[in-house]
Amino acid sequence: MDRSDNRRSRSGGNKKSWGNNWKDAPSSKDKSQKGVKSHFGKSYAVTAQEISEQEMAIKEYKTKEVICACCGKPISDMVISMSDKATGTPVHFDCVLATISKQEKLKDGEKIIYIGQGRFGVVYFENPHDMKHFTIRKIIEWEERGKTIDWRTEISDLYSKVR
Repeated sequence: MDRSDNRRSRSGGNKKSWGNNWKDAPSSKDKSQKGVKSHFGKSYAVTAQEISEQEMAIKEYKTKEVICACCGKPISDMVISMSDKATGTPVHFDCVLATISKQEKLKDGEKIIYIGQGRFGVVYFENPHDMKHFTIRKIIEWEERGKTIDWRTEISDLYSKVR
């Protein structure tokens, strides 16, 4: 009896065992199955010219000097900038934080933090040494939800096209 074909099960009967050799196991992918959709889109190779063109577009975008609407200084990293509440033009994240800090009257144990999606929160920490436990006392909507910001769309188009 060939040990690879039949093995004794614990109950004593013969049982086909695939062991750890996955190559011998029956395939779960039957190529004759029709109507089975692929989870991935059509793939194609990216040419060196396409890569070069995309890199040039990114370099060109990075060389544009964008001025902060709040402080008038150039914005060096557009990825972490936000849009001005009134005009929608790019502003430094720190300028937005400073503007909100001037507008809000904070009590002991409160801080202003960015909570995501263009929103800030006035957060209360009962224990200032424990940053894991807090209560959001107020949410400040800085960027309107669902609003498309042209300059941000341009950045995402340059960086996030996966081919």
